[in-house]
Amino acid sequence: MFKKLKVKMVFVYIVAVTLASVFFILFSMLYSYFRGPSMAYNLLADLKSSSSERVEKIETALNHNNESRIQEIFMPKKMYPGERIQVIKMDGSVLADSHPGLSKNEEDTIPIQEAVDYLYLYSKQLWEVKYVDKLPFVVEIKKDGQIWGLYIITIPSSSIPNVDHITSPPGTLFWVISLLITIILIGFILLSVYGRILVNPILKLSSIVEQFAHGNLSARVEFKRMDEIGTLGRDINVMADNLQKANRKIEELDKARRYMVAAASHDLRTPLTAVLAHAEALENGITDNPQASLSVIHNKGLLLKGLIDDLFELASLDAHQEQWDRVRLNLTELVRREVVAIFPKVETSGIEIDIDVPEEEYWVNITPGKIERVISNFLENALKYGAIGKWMRVRLCSENNWVRVEVADRGSGISPEERERVFDRFYRSDTARTSRMGGSGLGLSIAREIILRHDGRIGVDSPEEGYTCFWFELPMI
Repeated sequence: MFKKLKVKMVFVYIVAVTLASVFFILFSMLYSYFRGPSMAYNLLADLKSSSSERVEKIETALNHNNESRIQEIFMPKKMYPGERIQVIKMDGSVLADSHPGLSKNEEDTIPIQEAVDYLYLYSKQLWEVKYVDKLPFVVEIKKDGQIWGLYIITIPSSSIPNVDHITSPPGTLFWVISLLITIILIGFILLSVYGRILVNPILKLSSIVEQFAHGNLSARVEFKRMDEIGTLGRDINVMADNLQKANRKIEELDKARRYMVAAASHDLRTPLTAVLAHAEALENGITDNPQASLSVIHNKGLLLKGLIDDLFELASLDAHQEQWDRVRLNLTELVRREVVAIFPKVETSGIEIDIDVPEEEYWVNITPGKIERVISNFLENALKYGAIGKWMRVRLCSENNWVRVEVADRGSGISPEERERVFDRFYRSDTARTSRMGGSGLGLSIAREIILRHDGRIGVDSPEEGYTCFWFELPMI
């Protein structure tokens, strides 16, 4: 989880450490360049100023082949206690010495090669060339363009003010603290910048979720990222889409519920009104045909019972309370039985029935009573609404391991708009006609629920005016 964000944070950390190290190195170089050398160069400038004039005079004397005057020329006024000045030829011979009595003491002299090395004092840190307890200053003396000898000034370190401060580098603790401070500052700057980049999308996500909480489900996350925040944004958009769909479905269900309550109330009130009217007539003895009134009461009572039974069955299907036991059954035989059961009504109504049921057996795994209810509903509807065309057909066939049952009629037909709602509860394509025929408007809704619980498919086709074909399909075994 948050793998990409962790990678980014590690990357930011590495960049911070790298930049901090670069800045630290630059700082060290600048510090070394300006602090240490600046103090050393102040001292060297004084030494150079005091020696440059004398070196020029010595070189002039040498160019006139007058080495004897060197002892007289070079001796200056001493600037520091213990200061010693020497003129030494490159062969090592000492031509002049401000302390001639000390020249025999090897500890107080500087080897010629080491003195040559000190010619590079200007390009080094002072603490890198410190000669034990003495600071040497060396200037080359030239004759005819060639190095003839060296002009050497040696000053005891004890004679130089604050020599310990300018002749030793900063301590390790100083550099460690400097490095830590640099890393902290660079890291803080980078993390602040990246934190803003990271926090802003989160604030936007929070704002979107807050809009959801206040009922605005149309808000969407618009930024596109490939990390976990981007994934979260896409998930929020998907959630919003699902919430909108669920909200619309709830509104549709609520609308259907209100319609169902109104339709059920109407369908219950109409036969109940007839029952009460005829019962009152019988009670008051004002009916001319008591037997007819009793027949009406009986028929309307059966209609009420059927409607109530349908309501209970539909409620049971919605709640999935009833556990259905399925058995392996020959659907061909089941269809034949249902056709035989309705055949007397077909003959009475004078409707021609076309039966297209093959001898082949189609085996399915079903709950017999439920599938019989679906077939019976299709046949009853075709018998009622196909009376206009005086024709109906029952067909059984199979394709791609599915068995299909079709019941068609030639009646008033179903328009494309009505086809999408014909399986809705209490929906009737012709409410007045259906009510007169005794339909509750629940039969097709119950049929759909039964078929779906059998992992099947159900639908209606009306390819031409006046032709209607209801069908369902079940998987064969």
